Amino acid sequence: VFDASEGLRAQDLHIIGIALEASTGLVVCGNKWDLVEAAYDRGRFLASVRRRLRFATWTPVIVLSALLRQGLDDLLNEVVAAAAERRHRVQTAELNAVMRRALGSRPAPMVGRRRLKLLYITQPETEPPTFVFFVNDASLAPQSYRRYLENSLRGAFGYRGTGIRLIFRTRGEG
Repeated sequence: VFDASEGLRAQDLHIIGIALEASTGLVVCGNKWDLVEAAYDRGRFLASVRRRLRFATWTPVIVLSALLRQGLDDLLNEVVAAAAERRHRVQTAELNAVMRRALGSRPAPMVGRRRLKLLYITQPETEPPTFVFFVNDASLAPQSYRRYLENSLRGAFGYRGTGIRLIFRTRGEG
């Protein structure tokens, strides 16, 4: 929750970053909308908040006025939806098909003379949704490519409002 009259501040972004590291469910809420409603267009305000949250585009953003009890239903609906997304399980065959398509459309970058090769992927846990990628060598997966794979998972299966974990294991690793 942040104060809409002050906008999304550095401290708010820091707290959001902590939530992201913990792979929690996350809904960003701007309270006190009644104080700024006359001065701001709602769509533009939400767009400016989403620009600041470009590192977590999957995060729902809600504005409300707790004082006037406006927007509370929207907030509760997003929280309930995020909780449901955290429990979403995807079958291994479906995961592998989606990831093979993602790797086919954008192959992993070369690291020296080697390239990341996906053996298979599985989802051993929910809450938070955790995906284990079994690969030829985990050190061949740069952070930018991991983000691409996360975005591919989100594009195929949703996970709106919840953090997910990606774990890369080298072949033969326990």
